[in-house]
Amino acid sequence: MKFLPAFICALLFAAQTLSADQFAYVTNEVDGTVSVIDVTTNTDITTIPVGSHPLYPAITPDEEFVYVPNFGTNNVSVISTASNTVIATTSVGLSPHAVAITPNGLFAYVTNAGTSNVSVIDTTTNLVTGSPIAVGNAPFGIAIGSTPNGVYAYTANAGSGTVSVIDTATNTVVGAPITVGTFPDAVAITPDGLFVYVTNMLDDTVSVIDTTTNTVATTITTGIGTNPLFVAVRPDGMFAYVSNSASDNISVISTASNTVTATITLTGPPNGIAFSLDGAFAYVVLGGSPGEVGIIDLSTNTETGTTVPAGNDPIGIVLATGPATGPTGATGATGPTGPTGPTGPTGVTGATGPTGSTGPTGATGPTGPTGPTGPTGVTGTTGPTGSTGPTGATGPTGPTGATGATGPTGPTGPTGLTGSTGTTGPTGPTGSTGPTGLTGPTGATGSAGTTGPTGPTGPTGPTGTTGPTGSTGATGLGLPGPTGPTGPTSATGATGPTGSTGPAGTIEFLLQPLQFTGIVVKQNGKFLLQAEWLPSLTPDVIAYEIFGFDQLLAIVPSSSPLVFTTNLPNPNTKKPNWFSSYRYFLYNKYKVRAVDSNNNRSAFTNLVSFQGFN
Repeated sequence: MKFLPAFICALLFAAQTLSADQFAYVTNEVDGTVSVIDVTTNTDITTIPVGSHPLYPAITPDEEFVYVPNFGTNNVSVISTASNTVIATTSVGLSPHAVAITPNGLFAYVTNAGTSNVSVIDTTTNLVTGSPIAVGNAPFGIAIGSTPNGVYAYTANAGSGTVSVIDTATNTVVGAPITVGTFPDAVAITPDGLFVYVTNMLDDTVSVIDTTTNTVATTITTGIGTNPLFVAVRPDGMFAYVSNSASDNISVISTASNTVTATITLTGPPNGIAFSLDGAFAYVVLGGSPGEVGIIDLSTNTETGTTVPAGNDPIGIVLATGPATGPTGATGATGPTGPTGPTGPTGVTGATGPTGSTGPTGATGPTGPTGPTGPTGVTGTTGPTGSTGPTGATGPTGPTGATGATGPTGPTGPTGLTGSTGTTGPTGPTGSTGPTGLTGPTGATGSAGTTGPTGPTGPTGPTGTTGPTGSTGATGLGLPGPTGPTGPTSATGATGPTGSTGPAGTIEFLLQPLQFTGIVVKQNGKFLLQAEWLPSLTPDVIAYEIFGFDQLLAIVPSSSPLVFTTNLPNPNTKKPNWFSSYRYFLYNKYKVRAVDSNNNRSAFTNLVSFQGFN
């Protein structure tokens, strides 16, 4: 046993010298590119042009291809990690936001925020297969995992505050939408497939869904930072990491207790997160122009201080593992062979099947030629004739000639054909089904009972004389004011005069849900909102007020439909390191309310949907 220490040392040496290169693929939203970063050396090695406004990518399980959704050009770029080039571009729905790949790598699911559905791409052809799958309003994040019920996709529907569940075996939505928080943005599934974590950006919470029942198990409200955008679950499943974009930190959630156990302060607003192969580090995208990628030491949950430059406004990230590098460790000595285990019992020999019938005997082959006859033996000489005395003895008979050798045997005739197998007899006819029994007659409905007679009406009392009617107050646009007091009743039973109607009251009318489509464009350094409202309001509504950052931006006259263009402030004026991802800014900061002719105002309504921006 003295060889064991050397054997163990050899294994340790091999483990220490074997390493694997890893590469981060980071989407740069403003640049329309993907940065490829060697995380072994923390250097940016190349930049790959893709479509307009690339968002949250996904990588296939074999790490050979990265699928990048291009929000501004309504397509998906497919990058080969072997060549770092785009090998295909696939058109999908409006404003694709995120991609998730099935565990078998055969399909990529893409959320289309502008058309509120999901496209499915066949990764073998990079073509869309089947019809889009309708989900909730404005789906943003998506995750796919193997749950106890099967392989399911979960979409975060930002516009409707719900999560939709798609059965990937049938590409159909199962069950009712799951209600979560306000503006759900991203989803992540634990490695065991038991729970889904959902970030709710506008109420700073995280919903936890139990996949066995597809219901919300709990909502985490304490310890989550401001505007949580992204969530990723560590490969060991023990912690979920949440990017809080407006408070520049990450909340670390224990999946065992569903409580925040740590908060990691960062040097910029975080978004996408990916974990290293060995589980030692997390790579987090930090927004800005230019942006960068920060590195978190997971053993201490702190930034390492090392950052890698990326493009302008980076947002999503995935990691790919390259080929192993470094010398191969020495092979350890082979340990002694263990004793051979006992031989298991011999299996029972199966019964011999019946012997098939023998085919007819083949015809006998032709007889081979007869061999040549051997030579005839020599005839003995005749003895001399004796004198007339006694007859001389007869000479001996000559030896018999040897028998000729037997000729060779002729070839064997061909084997006769095997007899044919008998055909199976026809199956007997199926017996007919017996007639269905007759249904018994329905019982007669009982007759309704008769209504009893109405009692006599009592006599009507005398009617008092009506007093004069009070004057009516001016009608307001709101609810009526209180009714004036009733006049005194006269001694003769006459009705007192009716009190005058009080002054008109006021009420804020209800603002119906607004249908809205629009686009944000950048012109000459200004951000313009071009929108079309399809309201269902009263004729009294004469204008819309548009607010951003709690200040009035514009008052726009009413019409149906209403089309308007108004200047919007630069999102970066509120928070210098805020992403220039204007969709978040628009959802989070812009509101509208209607104004009637008496300057009554409705409650604020957030802008809830738009097509995209350029």
